[in-house]
Amino acid sequence: EKVTMAVAECVTPVISAVGHETDTALADYAADMRAPTPSAAAELATPDMSQLRKLPQLMRKRLDAAMEQRLDQWERELKALSLRIRSASPENRLELSERRCVAYREKLELLMRAKLDRSRLRLERAVSQLTALSPFNVLSRGYSLVEREGELVSAASELCEDEEVTIRFCDSQARAKITEIIPKG
Repeated sequence: EKVTMAVAECVTPVISAVGHETDTALADYAADMRAPTPSAAAELATPDMSQLRKLPQLMRKRLDAAMEQRLDQWERELKALSLRIRSASPENRLELSERRCVAYREKLELLMRAKLDRSRLRLERAVSQLTALSPFNVLSRGYSLVEREGELVSAASELCEDEEVTIRFCDSQARAKITEIIPKG
């Protein structure tokens, strides 16, 4: 019991290897590790020399891989920072502003052209309507206007005999004297 308690309380790792018997001792349960024989315990307690020889190569490979990974990470960070610096540079901002100005100017020109085209179309329609409604346009079809002292006369009943009037045709005017008013019959 004293041995088992001492093994359980021991700070140093303990390998239990009492002997060649098939029985299990209580110290086997208290130990950190159990071996069937003392020589097996010695093998467990000491590293394999072939494994120790391979350890520097293994450590070197791990170190190389870790350094390569770290260098790749730094390279990515450097590229990202470089891109951020370039995008925030005054030259880049000026170029971006210039491109925006060109785009805005082109858009403004397009909008102004469209507005001018719409205004021109409205003006052409208005001119066409005014031309169609113009009394002077009617004159070209053989009609005439009668004026007295610059005022348009719209009915014969407004005239008196021996009164002078101006008759306007599509290409010229004529002076006339009313000799007779014939009522509508």
